[in-house]
Amino acid sequence: MKNNNIVCPVDFVTVNEYKIRVIAFLVFTLSIIFIVTDYWIIAAFMCADFFLRSFVNGKLSVLSYAANYILAKTLLGNKPVDRAPKKFAAQMGFALTLFISISSVINYNYSSFIGVIILIIFSSLESFIGFCAGCYIYHFYQKLIK
Repeated sequence: MKNNNIVCPVDFVTVNEYKIRVIAFLVFTLSIIFIVTDYWIIAAFMCADFFLRSFVNGKLSVLSYAANYILAKTLLGNKPVDRAPKKFAAQMGFALTLFISISSVINYNYSSFIGVIILIIFSSLESFIGFCAGCYIYHFYQKLIK
């Protein structure tokens, strides 16, 4: 998929953009709670959830269940978008939350703080304005490996 000369991954499987945005809001909220409390278990939970959504059946994700519940209580409906950029972004979220979790556990607080700030920026962009940084990171990654 091309978007302003940015090459995005495509798999021709659709997901509900509203669900993705609700999940991003939940990640945003958990990230803020992590900054306030500095409980490593929050980062580990997000890491496990990103892993489930990225590499296993996404239906096992607690945040996916929560998003389905929230969507069922609202009138947002369904807005289909291609799954591949969202899945790639979730894989990057997994890597980032793994870094945050490890940094937090070994008391590298500055590193975990920088990681969670990046997570807050990306999740807020997705949640509030529907901007997925996954395409841009993927495009940069593709240029790097060539």
